[in-house]
Amino acid sequence: MVRPGRRWLWWAVALSGVVVAACGSDDKPTSGVTIETLAAATGTACPVAFEVSADNSGIDTPSPATGSVVVGHPDITAAAGSSPSLSPIDAADGVIVTCSLQLAGGPLELMLVAARTDAATELLLPEAARVGQLSTNQTTQLANDVARTGAGELVPVPGSEAVAMMPTKVKGASSAALLVWADGLKRAQVEQVARQLDERLR
Repeated sequence: MVRPGRRWLWWAVALSGVVVAACGSDDKPTSGVTIETLAAATGTACPVAFEVSADNSGIDTPSPATGSVVVGHPDITAAAGSSPSLSPIDAADGVIVTCSLQLAGGPLELMLVAARTDAATELLLPEAARVGQLSTNQTTQLANDVARTGAGELVPVPGSEAVAMMPTKVKGASSAALLVWADGLKRAQVEQVARQLDERLR
């Protein structure tokens, strides 16, 4: 026979197990995106959830996203203290992913950089300046703002172009950042796409 006090204790233990199980079931599944999977991507499909991010932002996507990947190769044979001539992506030991979605009003574009150094946002700055049509002073301002912006936060891009820049996280990378832009959309729309994609990369 189970005493009343022990019966209460047994039910409390059983209930706590149910609560723990329920909480565990709500954990967000991992995206599976790593710098290694990005580097290994082949073909013309976009290797990240760009199309889904646009759909979830209320943007009609009549055709699938296409993409390409550039993989950096650091010169591991260089002698210590030497300065080998490397491209920026090679020096950063990184990966650049570019994707495009054809919309009715023009393409929605993505550039994602993941690097095994801290250089991801630096690699995006020239492209951000180009698509944002920034002046030299505005580009300097953007670089300063990038340095103060944490992962998952939008960088305040100067000007009025529909451009969104955000440091993000990619597993296996020391740094990562994404840039989204479109001539046919409003800035708030591309910023929402950036937020959606950031959530799916983590």
